This record gives sequence, structure tokens and C-alpha cells, in this order.
Amino acid sequence: MKSKIIRIGSGLVTISLFLAPTAGANTGSGGGFSISAIVNLVVLGCAVVGLFWGIKVMSLVKGGLLSKGWQMFVLGFGFLILAELMILVNRFQLAGVPEEVSTLLYLLMAATWLAGINHTRKVLE
Repeated sequence: MKSKIIRIGSGLVTISLFLAPTAGANTGSGGGFSISAIVNLVVLGCAVVGLFWGIKVMSLVKGGLLSKGWQMFVLGFGFLILAELMILVNRFQLAGVPEEVSTLLYLLMAATWLAGINHTRKVLE
């Protein structure tokens, strides 16, 4: 399982390194593939994988004591996905979304993950 994750991650990085020069990579704040946009795409991909794994674990512990904690983790991954999408929408100038929206979504992500960790810690004590 770990080797599969490593292969997928290294494949994404390799593809993004080849896409950056061909897409006219720039370091400015305009559109295009910059290194920070590639990092945002990788984080978005990892968040989607985390969401699916969280849903899978949540389905395994449904109705159990740990289910509320995993619901919080899944909700946090949802907030992370929305935050990364907002950043990418702004970066590629598809819409004008205020930067504070993504910051708020990151804050909600951190709060829900902390709540999930706290609930899981209480259950396991």
C-alpha cells in the first residue's frame, strides 16, 4: 500500500514537473502553472485521497464510538478540498473569490481535525 502511494505521488510530481515548462511557468501572480500552483494541485490530490480513505474508514466504524471522530476528519478533508479549489480558482483567474474565504476554510479544516483528534483521544482513553 505504501509503495503504491509513493508511486502515485512521485508520478504526480514527475508529471507536474513536465507540465510546468510546457505551460509557460511563471513566478508572477498571474495565471499559468507556477510551482505554487503545482503544490496546490498535489495538495488537492492528496486531500481527495484522504477524503476517500476517511469515508472508507467511516463506513467501517459506522455507529461505533469512533464514528464521530472520523466524521470530523472527513469534514476537515472537505474543507481542505474547498480551500484548495478556491486558491486554484483565484490563481487561474476563473473567478474573483476573496482570499479570506480560503483562509476561513483552512481554519475550519484545522478546527474540525482538532475536534476529531480530541474526540478520538477521549474514546481511546
